[in-house]
Amino acid sequence: MSWKLTKDYNNPMWGPRPLKIKGIRPLQPLKPLKPLKALRPLKPLAPIGHKSIWKDD
Repeated sequence: MSWKLTKDYNNPMWGPRPLKIKGIRPLQPLKPLKPLKALRPLKPLAPIGHKSIWKDD
């Protein structure tokens, strides 16, 4: 078991280090969210374009 503990510590995904990584990981997904916010205003424009296409049909 001692060898397993060392392996867990070596592997950040196995040892208690994953908790720290988990805190850092949420920050990465936030970065892509920023661009999404900028796209949010564009989202309403997309449906309008689709509506015009539907009207054409």
